[in-house]
Amino acid sequence: MSISIRVDGMSCGHCANTIRQAVSALDGVRAVQVDVAGGTVTVDGDSPVATITAAIAEAGYTPREVIDPSPRVSLPLANSGGCCCG
Repeated sequence: MSISIRVDGMSCGHCANTIRQAVSALDGVRAVQVDVAGGTVTVDGDSPVATITAAIAEAGYTPREVIDPSPRVSLPLANSGGCCCG
């Protein structure tokens, strides 16, 4: 399965690496691509969406919605501090 998640608060390569490391550590994740400019994180694997979005939030970023060909699924809005670089 491959899912893309719109994520707020990413602005640099350090942000991308932080998210990539957090999500890659999850069971069932095979690959993680982070598009800082596009504001998306794409994950290939079998990890549940809720687990992936929780890892992104715990890393300090705000997952906004899952992007897929079917109707968009809204996620609860989180209040994140934004970019890790300040």
